[in-house]
Amino acid sequence: MYPPLADAPDLDRDSLIRVESPAHEQAVAFSHASSVLLEPPSDGSPWAYDAVPWVDEVDAELASAVNLRPYRARGARGQGVRVAVFDVQWERVEQLQPTLGDVSTHDCFMHPSCEPSMDTTRTRFDFERGTHGAGCAEALHTIAPEAELHLVRVNSTTMFENAVEWAIREDIDIISMSMSFLNLNFFDRTGPLRVPIRRLEEHGILLVTSAGNYARGHWQGTFVDSDGDGKMDFEGEGYLPVYLTEGSPRLYVTWDQFIACGQTDLDLLLRDADGWIVARSEESQRFPREGQQGHRCQPIEQVRSVPEDGWYQLEVLHRRGVTAGVRVDVLTPGGRIPDSHPWGTIHEPGLHRSVLTVGAIDAMGYLGGPPQPYSSFGPPDLAWTKPDLHGPDALSSAIYGPRGFFGTSAATPIVAGLVAVLMSDDPSLSPHEAAERLKGLGREGLDGLVSTEPVRRARLPLQGASSGCGERPMWLVGAGPLGLFGLLGWLRGRRRLTDGGSR
Repeated sequence: MYPPLADAPDLDRDSLIRVESPAHEQAVAFSHASSVLLEPPSDGSPWAYDAVPWVDEVDAELASAVNLRPYRARGARGQGVRVAVFDVQWERVEQLQPTLGDVSTHDCFMHPSCEPSMDTTRTRFDFERGTHGAGCAEALHTIAPEAELHLVRVNSTTMFENAVEWAIREDIDIISMSMSFLNLNFFDRTGPLRVPIRRLEEHGILLVTSAGNYARGHWQGTFVDSDGDGKMDFEGEGYLPVYLTEGSPRLYVTWDQFIACGQTDLDLLLRDADGWIVARSEESQRFPREGQQGHRCQPIEQVRSVPEDGWYQLEVLHRRGVTAGVRVDVLTPGGRIPDSHPWGTIHEPGLHRSVLTVGAIDAMGYLGGPPQPYSSFGPPDLAWTKPDLHGPDALSSAIYGPRGFFGTSAATPIVAGLVAVLMSDDPSLSPHEAAERLKGLGREGLDGLVSTEPVRRARLPLQGASSGCGERPMWLVGAGPLGLFGLLGWLRGRRRLTDGGSR
């Protein structure tokens, strides 16, 4: 017997509980390694919050596309490649059935095997409301319409564990996941995703994931209190200005003690423009005492909401412990920070070397344009550059409408689809070999129009994977209210090439 389906649609996204043991008596869902609870364990087991992924989309107007004519002409449409889309939001996916056909769906919350089909008409939690997964599936299908497509509900780190084991059993080739798990580590690839990422690598499965859209809402620095007032200095000030919107994603403050939480206890205050305190976070970060039950220590403070849109003053307060050399990170996924630090804004799982991490460039300027201002980078201390590639965003679709799908979320399934097309064009390629070929093409110049590293554009050669220097980038553009995608190519500018549709 497995636990009954939880019906808690209004549960806060940061309130799922993770216990590092399977089949806990309070579990509402579980994997081979851990259990998900709706409240802290009554038996005193150590616990932590089970991270719910943030979908990496941007609400804005957009549009764009890719020219796949040489590959269509050779019949390379992703056939023979098994692709899974992992996502948390699957509303309206049934609307795409005329386009996607009879695709397989899997619910990793309902059962650890992920075998039950998703009920896309019903959400368990408020963070599952949305059409993000459907939009990603539509974009991928447009690039690789004959790939065997599986749609998988993944709504926490525990469910990611289930989904990875399912992908291994089902011989999946490529996983497209336009989501980020925040605050699992301090950018050092430790934490609960390390083992499943290694499992994917061992079985030759390529995870293509979004870099994130956090470049405009990030600050990182060392804790300094030069005037001794107990508050962190932010470049000479006792506060950091942040722009937040009512109902927007959180404001997080973390520091580099995920492995040894308890050495330092920090709190935060948020003041409005008049100096009034509108929010505070005062979690206790302490070492567990010997024999202590139900212990939880995480170097995280957060603001969940603000009363109205506007500028606020963030103060980070020292309560206890050492501060010398402590690195502090401030992130607001949906807000703004003046003079934001774009480096160090990629989170799990995009930090891992075996993962193909995708940034975004507006497709209408894809040949020579810079990354989108929100597209994440880094961190700078890695021995390798992230993101690995930049794909086009600003995609039109049936789900998002004309110029409606922005963000690294949109670019990721495009790149995953391009990898599938390369594999169908050359069946000798493994998923990782196809990804390396795509990355290699991105590093080669295009008549001097391609920017230098780290901006690498995902592209396919017009005449095939081995055609050499006569390469042009491939984009995806939406055409028509039914969401059928037209094809748009560019030859040193904006000379339009037409090519039917994706089918």
